[in-house]
Amino acid sequence: MKLTLTILFFAWTIGCSFGQPLNSKQIETNQKKLLGLTQKEPGAVQYLKIEDKDGNIKRQIKLPEEYDPYRFTAYFSGEREFAVIGGRYKCYLFNLHTKKLIGPLSASVRGDAQDAQSGVLNHYQVLDHGQYLLVNAMDFGVTCFRLADLYHPEALDFFKADSSYFFRGKFTFIDQRKTNLYNVITATCGNYKDTFDAEMLIQGGCFQQDENGQIIHRIVSGKYLVLTSIRESDMEKVVIDLDAGTLVDPDRDSSEYSKIIKE
Repeated sequence: MKLTLTILFFAWTIGCSFGQPLNSKQIETNQKKLLGLTQKEPGAVQYLKIEDKDGNIKRQIKLPEEYDPYRFTAYFSGEREFAVIGGRYKCYLFNLHTKKLIGPLSASVRGDAQDAQSGVLNHYQVLDHGQYLLVNAMDFGVTCFRLADLYHPEALDFFKADSSYFFRGKFTFIDQRKTNLYNVITATCGNYKDTFDAEMLIQGGCFQQDENGQIIHRIVSGKYLVLTSIRESDMEKVVIDLDAGTLVDPDRDSSEYSKIIKE
């Protein structure tokens, strides 16, 4: 493609990067400290403990009330270091540098709850060096939180080919990073899958906007998202297959691409 975009074909999963389980009561941080979650019995008060390498408790933080036991669901270490603490319907970020608890975060509610399992958080993944947190919830599907400001996570809007079901299928999230600079993320998980299928599809794309600064787009045949790149002088169209979560290549898929942009 002529379009100058950075396409990433892998996703950063933070727990796996350090050999940490994604459903754990204790993790070792990059600072050689131990984080632990304690609860005497279901419904009892829960605490986050920070211990040094010798097992000495350096700090203990009372967690918001939650009947079910919390667990560490992800851990990221980079320019900033944080852990994700997951509960039944909500989760928290814990900034290891400031020792601040951030949240609660809950999945976006889509449609009516089917039963008490609807909205239960069951899978987590961090992308793009700690810039995004993906959370999957039973029946409600994937929510993508923008973590540019770690203390004020934002749930991103999404596109989906089949919006009658949220517990399956691809979600496409668009994040406006600067005045006219966008990232596009695709993700799917489902109610009973063990892992996310997620990637940064477009990083640093510049697209045509309307007079209110909103990205101009259209949906073709209920499954193709069409954007207009303004990096190139010819204002090339960018086509995303919402079902597949992939770009339609104007060279390799020239016939399909031409048909889509003419509709």
